[in-house]
Amino acid sequence: MKFLITALTSFWQQSLGYQGFVSSYQGFLPSRSTTLFLPKKIPIAEVQQGCAQGLQRMAVQADRINQLSRQLEAAMAEMKTIASEVNQDWRSLQLITNPNQIPQNICNYQVGEVPWVKRHAHGFYLTSRPVDLFKAEREAASIAQTLRYRSRKKVKNREVTKKLLNS
Repeated sequence: MKFLITALTSFWQQSLGYQGFVSSYQGFLPSRSTTLFLPKKIPIAEVQQGCAQGLQRMAVQADRINQLSRQLEAAMAEMKTIASEVNQDWRSLQLITNPNQIPQNICNYQVGEVPWVKRHAHGFYLTSRPVDLFKAEREAASIAQTLRYRSRKKVKNREVTKKLLNS
């Protein structure tokens, strides 16, 4: 077995320049005496072209996964919007049918995640990213607070200006 690993390592290093390939995959090699078929020697230009085409296909697939994730996130936000619209009537119905029970929301939310592909110098990293379903509400509240502050500031400035003009 050790001879086969050495032979494979030597073959890959000499023919394709894949140093360390076999040694990093020793756990995947058969543990019993098995005949291994070595691949034909392929010109390096073909290997490089195959890698380039494969990387290009992976990039397209990564973009597709990320686009689907954005669509899924939008669908989740839309569901939350619909649930918010229906929730008040839902709770009213529960109070009518079961006045002694605390009404439940029609939809509950937990932290959600969607798949995401990140690119890095050595390829791709398939991971996930959290979906913040309450981000829009927080942003709206922040904008409203900013506008109220500006409005109060303008009113105060007008009052100061009137006092100065009347003096």
